[in-house]
Amino acid sequence: MSDEQIVYANRLKEMSVLFVDDQPELLELYKLGMFPDNEMNVITNKSPTAAIDIVRTLDDLAVVVSDYNMPEMLGDEFLRNVHAIKPNVMRILVSGNYGILTTLQGVAHHYVPKPYQPSELREKILKGALDYCVRMYCRK
Repeated sequence: MSDEQIVYANRLKEMSVLFVDDQPELLELYKLGMFPDNEMNVITNKSPTAAIDIVRTLDDLAVVVSDYNMPEMLGDEFLRNVHAIKPNVMRILVSGNYGILTTLQGVAHHYVPKPYQPSELREKILKGALDYCVRMYCRK
């Protein structure tokens, strides 16, 4: 393992990923199954409004994963709020609504269409965390 890979692996364990979805069963799957070896700190919330408060206060936040269709606030609006608060945090939108793709430019770094394989979402999260690490820590 190269020195840069070691730095990244150590930093990754210090980073958090926030999942926002109005479906509690999905949040439970994210919490238990996405990073079973605790490669990242997993935080979940069913409320985009409450999640905005988490974004404001969480210093180690590297990646936010949001569903698009939520009753309280649409995912693109939520991710715009995330960007306004912490522009360096990597943003991923998950949706089965393919009609939203044209509205995502500048809102989400990655889009994951439903249905998806958990490994596909995990890969996007890890890529987002690496991008965040390079921007914020690894090149300093």
